[in-house]
Amino acid sequence: MPRLTLVLIAAMALVLASCSADDEAGTPGDSVRPVTATLSDDMAIQLSESDFAVGDTVRFEVTNSGAILHEFYLGDVEAQEHHAEEMADMDGEEMHDEEDGIAVEPGATGTLEYTFERAGEILAGCHEPGHYEAGMVASITVADD
Repeated sequence: MPRLTLVLIAAMALVLASCSADDEAGTPGDSVRPVTATLSDDMAIQLSESDFAVGDTVRFEVTNSGAILHEFYLGDVEAQEHHAEEMADMDGEEMHDEEDGIAVEPGATGTLEYTFERAGEILAGCHEPGHYEAGMVASITVADD
């Protein structure tokens, strides 16, 4: 009888553990899901995933694999243009982390948590001088639920 009790307790513990485990892949509207972004000196942004749904919250783990400063800024075309103007007005100063973007030093990794609120195309861009114009931008698609 005690052996049966132990088996039942172990089975219940496994069931409870499986019910509370986080699903890192996530589903629309669920918990935060990790996505890697790699910034490189060949003016590229590589995303491990680029299709999301409205309501998805993503934790971008942004790694600068290069030898020069890069940034990771999220927004639609209009937001990217506005950010580019802000960066130009900074007269060579380094970008400070913002709600929609982070600067990442060479060889470092930074984290940006972002919730997609509208369907459409969002861009991830780097606005260090000349980088965006050289093609350092990646497209993200956000679908309605």
